Amino acid sequence: MSMSETLQEPSANGRRTALLTGLTAAGGGGSVWLIARRARKRRQRKAAERAARQTVSRVQEIAQRLPDQWSETVTERLEDERWRIWALTIAVAAWVLFRMAELRQLRRLNRAMAPASL
Repeated sequence: MSMSETLQEPSANGRRTALLTGLTAAGGGGSVWLIARRARKRRQRKAAERAARQTVSRVQEIAQRLPDQWSETVTERLEDERWRIWALTIAVAAWVLFRMAELRQLRRLNRAMAPASL
C-alpha cells in the first residue's frame, strides 16, 4: 500500500459516515414529522368531537327551556322539512337586501366621482 492510498481511505470513510449520518437524520426528521402530524390530527379530531358534544348539550338545554308547544312545532317542522322553504326565503331576502344596498352605494360613489360640471 502506498502513501496516497492510505491518505484516501480516511476521506472515503468520512464521506460514507457523513452520508449515513445525513440519511439517518433525514429519516429521523421524517419520523418526527409523521408523529407530530398524527398527534395534530388526533388533537383536532378530539376537539371536533368535544365541540359536537357541547353543541348537542346546548341544543338540548335550549330545547328544555322552550315551551312544549314551541318544541313540538319545531320538531314537526324539522321532520316535515318545511323549514327549508323558510330558510330559502330568508336567504333570498337577505341577498336581495344586500344587492340593493350595494347598488345604492355604487350610485353614491358614481355621483361623488362625476365631474361637477360638463
